[in-house]
Amino acid sequence: MFPDLVARLVIGVVSGLVSRAVDTAHQTPPQAPLPPIAQQVKEGAVAEVAKQEVEQNVDLQPKPWYRSRTLWGAAVAIIAPMITLATGLTVTSQDQILVTDVIMSLAGVVGGVVAIVGRVRATRSISVGRSS
Repeated sequence: MFPDLVARLVIGVVSGLVSRAVDTAHQTPPQAPLPPIAQQVKEGAVAEVAKQEVEQNVDLQPKPWYRSRTLWGAAVAIIAPMITLATGLTVTSQDQILVTDVIMSLAGVVGGVVAIVGRVRATRSISVGRSS
């Protein structure tokens, strides 16, 4: 009986110490407030980094509607059930993704062909450098 009581007591004490140590390790130490000038520098630096991230990661120029993968995916998602109802053929989500990819690829090809035809039919020449 006595050894069991000692063992329970030791386990309880050790468990409490470990629990307290873990809790203390996960707490963030309190930080002293920054002086006003340092706070302004920090806020300015954060704002500048955020601005650079936006400028680098966001294309601010809108793209034409026909280059929108979302638009074509939505169109395929709307048309797929109609095909199923009209023909009885099942159009899976993989089929829808494949059709969207084909449409996007064809849009690129059509754009390239239009650019080449436009250049061939153009009446003015192009040059590299200064225009006169």
